[in-house]
Parts: sequence; structure tokens; C-alpha cells
Amino acid sequence: MIFTDSDKDEEEWNRLYSAAEILIGKSTEEFSKSIRHNLVLETLKTAFPGVSPLPLACHRVAEGSPYVQWHSAENVSHPVDFYLAR
Repeated sequence: MIFTDSDKDEEEWNRLYSAAEILIGKSTEEFSKSIRHNLVLETLKTAFPGVSPLPLACHRVAEGSPYVQWHSAENVSHPVDFYLAR
């Protein structure tokens, strides 16, 4: 708990999580065109309604590229404007 006021606390956590997602480059779309990804996702959705893609810390190397760069402590230390420009 950051604040004693639960509404203010939830608001602050939401703000912090949003900032963290930008800094690590969170994405749920990087494998949306993958046949394997979609087959597994649809199978899971059939068995467990409500399943959605996991958030990943990665980005495509270039538009339309089959390769992604995974984010780690080594490459998430860029200035925030680096991630906002994507």
C-alpha cells in the first residue's frame, strides 16, 4: 500500500504499472500473425474461455520482420522517449 486512501492507492498503482509497461515495452500483439501462436491460443480459448495472449516484453526489429528483440535489463534503460517514439 502506498497511500492509506484505497482510491488514491489504486490510482497510483495504475499510473506506476502504465509507466512500467512503457519502459519494458509490453506488447500482446507481436505474435498475432503466427500460425502456431493462433493455434495454441484458439485451443486454449476453447478449453478455457477468457484466455488472452500473454503480455510480452519485446518488439519487432522492423516493420513486417519475422524477428523480435526481447527486452531485458540490458536494453530497457533507454530514455523514455525512445519507447514513446515506437
